[in-house]
Amino acid sequence: SINLKNNNKNNSLINNKNFFELLKKNCLQSNTNKVLEIGAGCGILASLIINHYFLKYFIIDIPNMIINSSSYLMTIFPDKKFCLPNEIKNSNDFIENDIIFLLPSQKNLLEENFFDLGINNQSFQEMDLYEVENYFNLIKKTLNYDSFFFTSNRLRKETYFFDYPWYILDNFEIKLFNKNKFHSTYKNNITYFDKILLKKNTKKKLYNLNLFKKILLKNSYSLSERLFWLKKDIKKLIRKYIIFW
Repeated sequence: SINLKNNNKNNSLINNKNFFELLKKNCLQSNTNKVLEIGAGCGILASLIINHYFLKYFIIDIPNMIINSSSYLMTIFPDKKFCLPNEIKNSNDFIENDIIFLLPSQKNLLEENFFDLGINNQSFQEMDLYEVENYFNLIKKTLNYDSFFFTSNRLRKETYFFDYPWYILDNFEIKLFNKNKFHSTYKNNITYFDKILLKKNTKKKLYNLNLFKKILLKNSYSLSERLFWLKKDIKKLIRKYIIFW
């Protein structure tokens, strides 16, 4: 296991430990057999889950990130069976392996109603809305009923958190939705995150989201965050104006 006492200045490690505790409390169970993580970074959250649960773990990511996460996970789990993207011909290659890495172009190999938990940890924020839409469709397709989807992303980066195509997940029920309080302890004006935990079922409850709470979160920037984005928007506007003229 990872010793957090010697890593108390590692923001990423502590943050992922908090996410792990949230998942363990709300949705990770002894019968959780298959997990999908979209954009696993260097694999910290994956390592925490794999270390505590006997399950099959799938990671979809871009090549340079798979190099990082696979190297890390292979180092700390030498007894696990790994499958890399170049070793995958079809879904039969998933059967005998514990940790499977796929490229985004290989996501069509994943079956319907297959996973017990889906995770996106701070990578939708790096994508355009078309990519996010494709992954939302994948989540809806591949997660079992009564399974969970967890995501935490910046309120604003490449895209807005509230501009994600949440309407696609119309048969997911909101179980948790709030600001990631962990980041509020760090004076970094771009680390505002929202986190949401959804449960897939046959009822359409997503639009029961409390509108007041949505507006409150959307407008709960700190003063430093507001100034940061104001400056960024002004610079962007000036660049457009110069190009136009």
